[in-house]
Amino acid sequence: MALSILSSTGSTGSTGSTGSTGSTGSTGSTGSTGSTGSTGSTGSTGSTGGGPLSHAGGGSSTLLSAAVMAATEGVLDVDVPTAQTYARDARDVGTRLKATNPKLRRVELFQALTQGVQVTATGRTTRAKASVKLGGSTVFTLTEPSEGADLSLQFDAIFAAFDLRADRLGEVVLQQDDIMSFLGATMQLNPISQPWTMELLATVVDATISVIAPVKGAMDLLRPVHIMPDVAPMVQTPQHSALPSGHAAESFAVAYVMGRLDGMTDADAISAKNRTLRMAARLAANRTVAGVHYPMDSVAGATLGLTMGRIFWARLTGENGAMPNTGSHGYDLDGDDLVTKDFTLASFLADFTGSGTRRFNFPKKSVKGTALNWLHGAAMAERR
Repeated sequence: MALSILSSTGSTGSTGSTGSTGSTGSTGSTGSTGSTGSTGSTGSTGSTGGGPLSHAGGGSSTLLSAAVMAATEGVLDVDVPTAQTYARDARDVGTRLKATNPKLRRVELFQALTQGVQVTATGRTTRAKASVKLGGSTVFTLTEPSEGADLSLQFDAIFAAFDLRADRLGEVVLQQDDIMSFLGATMQLNPISQPWTMELLATVVDATISVIAPVKGAMDLLRPVHIMPDVAPMVQTPQHSALPSGHAAESFAVAYVMGRLDGMTDADAISAKNRTLRMAARLAANRTVAGVHYPMDSVAGATLGLTMGRIFWARLTGENGAMPNTGSHGYDLDGDDLVTKDFTLASFLADFTGSGTRRFNFPKKSVKGTALNWLHGAAMAERR
């Protein structure tokens, strides 16, 4: 008998759970390293050193010195006599100076240029005073402003110069530690073709700094920003005394000597005819534009610079150098008068020259054969 099984349809089964995510595939292998780039071309060989300690063909080194010593010993004359006698160096002054280590030569020239120049200063119990003397004669005196002196005119000039800041930014920044590039541009100075002129002028700068530094130390005048912060200097403010301006002193001393080297008379060298003096005045004024100096600082600095420039020229040439006629002892600058002055070349020269000039209290003498006179001659020869 056949069986027939009748059954109802079963319910649908539940959906199975989702399978777990497959594991991340392994990282692909690192690509092969790129080929090495081609070697750069060999740089050009540097020039042989030429310092005072160099050998004839190369710079100083232990290896070269040892090799030269060994080679020299191999060719020495073994029959050199042991007895030797003293012989004085018969070289002329120029030949000797050329062979002297530049550092030692600079010191020798500096001392000759400043011989007999003395700076004296009084205490700060009342008002400081500094004097520069030459052979017992006072050629420059500076007295600081009185306590509470009115500096309104000085600050007015500083703020009025704000309009020039954008135009003179490059000059102001570079002239912080380079005045010679600007002064030298007026005469196309070149250290390659005029090395002795450059050395002479560098010695003038050194000598001027040695005079102005103790004068600054005696004055110790606060810089403009230390009194009025709104001055907002364009560059970092030096922390030594504002009065007198070292930039003005150095620039005017160099400008006077450069004018004389260019064939100018004393009168022309301290006039607007001297284009280097015009550059020196612009350079000094830029210190006020920068906000780091009062105009009176430049008046005092330029006065000292021209005075020393004349003294240095007399030392170089033997001329009986001219000096200012103001007072019986050269320039006597009073701080209470200075606070009323602005600085322009025209007004400065009018005050400096006055009604003429008188002479220093030392006689004209021959300087032939001296190191300074040789240096002067070498510099003049480069100007031709």
